[in-house]
Amino acid sequence: MDILTFWQQVHDSQRSFCGMSLTQADFCEANLSGLDLRRSHLAEACLVWADVSGALLAAADLQASVAIWLQGLWTDLTAANLCDADWSCANLTAATLDRATLIHTKLSGATLREVSAQDANFLDANCWGAWAVDADFSGACLQQTNWTTAQLMRSQLVRTDMSWSNLSQVVAVGANFTLACLEGSDLSGANLTESCFRKADLTATNFQGACLYKANLQNADLRGANLTNANLTQADLTGANLKGACLTNAILPLPLKLTEQVSTNNNLWFSDVRAHNV
Repeated sequence: MDILTFWQQVHDSQRSFCGMSLTQADFCEANLSGLDLRRSHLAEACLVWADVSGALLAAADLQASVAIWLQGLWTDLTAANLCDADWSCANLTAATLDRATLIHTKLSGATLREVSAQDANFLDANCWGAWAVDADFSGACLQQTNWTTAQLMRSQLVRTDMSWSNLSQVVAVGANFTLACLEGSDLSGANLTESCFRKADLTATNFQGACLYKANLQNADLRGANLTNANLTQADLTGANLKGACLTNAILPLPLKLTEQVSTNNNLWFSDVRAHNV
C-alpha cells in the first residue's frame, strides 16, 4: 500500500491495517492513535513526534524505526520487533511490550511508567535516564543494558537477566529483583532502599556507595561484590554469601561478626566497617 492510499483510507474512517507494508514511511507528527496496525511492516519508518496512543502494533516490524518523542500511551507492542530502533524520549506509559524484541534499541529519556515488558529482550539497549516507575520486566533479558540515572521505583524485575549492565545512580526504591541475575553489573551510587534481592545472583556486582537501607538480601549470592561505602543499615543478609566481598567503610546491619547466618568462608575483606544493629 502506498502512503497516499493509506491516508485516504484513514480519512474514510478505516481503522484496520493489519499486515500493511509501509517500510520507510514518513509518519512524522502523524496521528495514528487507535489504529489496528498488527503485523504491519514499518521498518525504518519515521515516527518522530507521532501519536500511536492506543494503537495495536502487536507483532509489527518496527526495526530501525525512528520514533523520538513519540506518544504511545497504552499502545500494544506485544511481540513487536524494535531492534536497532531509536525511540529516545518516547512516552510509552502503560504500553505493552511483552515478548517484544528491543536489541540495541535506544530508549534514553523514555517514559516507561507502568509498562508491561515481561519476557522482552532488551539486550544492549540504551535506557539511560528512562522513567520506568511501576514497570514490569519480569523474565526479561536486560543484559548489557545502560540504565544510568534511570528511575525504576517499585518496578518488577523478577528473574530478569541484568548481568554486565550499567545501573549506576539508578533510583530503584522498592524494586523487586528476586531471583534476578546482576553478575558484574554496576550499581554504584544507586538508591536501592527497601529493594528486594532475595536469591539474586550478585556476584562481582559493584555496589560502591549504594544505599541498601532495609534491602532484602536473603540468600543472595554476593561473592566478590564491591560494597565499599555502601549503606546496609537494617538490610537483611540472612543466608547471603559474602565470600570475597569488599566491605571497606560499609555500614552493616549486624555486629561485625555478621553471625553464623551469613556465609563468608573466611575471605571477607573488612576495613573500617561500621556496624549498626537492626
